[in-house]
Amino acid sequence: MQRGWRKIFEMGGSKESCATLTHLFKRCEDSEIKTFEDAKALATWVSAAVVNIAMGSFPYPSAYLLNGKGMLPAYPVAAACRFVEGERTDMEIVEGLMTGLTQMYYNNTGDKTCFSTKDTGAFSGSAWDYLACSEVILASAQDGIRDMFWNAPFDREAMRKDCLEQYGSHTKFDVGSIKYGGRKAMRATSNVIFTNGELDPWIAEGVLQDVTDTVVSIIIPKAGHHEDLMFSTKDDPPALTDARERILVHIRRWIDEVTEAYEEPFISTNIAKKMWIWDKEEI
Repeated sequence: MQRGWRKIFEMGGSKESCATLTHLFKRCEDSEIKTFEDAKALATWVSAAVVNIAMGSFPYPSAYLLNGKGMLPAYPVAAACRFVEGERTDMEIVEGLMTGLTQMYYNNTGDKTCFSTKDTGAFSGSAWDYLACSEVILASAQDGIRDMFWNAPFDREAMRKDCLEQYGSHTKFDVGSIKYGGRKAMRATSNVIFTNGELDPWIAEGVLQDVTDTVVSIIIPKAGHHEDLMFSTKDDPPALTDARERILVHIRRWIDEVTEAYEEPFISTNIAKKMWIWDKEEI
């Protein structure tokens, strides 16, 4: 994969190679690759397909990540990787990125003849981008060493500038800590379950260890993005079924504890209120 990205960046350095990228990735007239920055934007566009396909790592075909506009196969990353695995030249890897990833995500139904920079796929990318600028600030980075992408450290000021230009949003990077207290606040709360799918790219942002006895983490092996919240199917692996049962065990305990702790005080409080009203009426 890294060889593929490097090849795209290399091709962005000449007019002829940019034209090749435009043809290979079937870019529309408004989105032709003409500069190195265009090639870099192309790589980002393709990598977005990689991330979103990985989110859909379910053991069954799913239309979830495509908002019903097409169907990803079971474990779609494995299906897409067949187009880039094995002994291949750098150019063959680039071609595989187009055939296996871009087509699967951006043209799943096969009805598009060209791709525009306005294409975000069926996952409503622009709406999510606004949330990521205003309320759900998720700082992420890649280094091309521990991952299969290229070096792209998180640039706070670049994000701030981009969000302001696109949406007029003044990004507040501490909004999560202000609203929810950050990770330290977890010890002051109770009755929370954090679930993460092992194959979900967002696991990197997850709570992966128990914080207290009542603030717990459940990591689901070989599971995708919030797979535990999907409807049950005959294809659900035992690990997913087990995770759901563990969730139910916790929730049942919460209900039992609340019922036991507040049943009598609740009755007493109601009686006290009635007695207070009666006293007032007598006066």
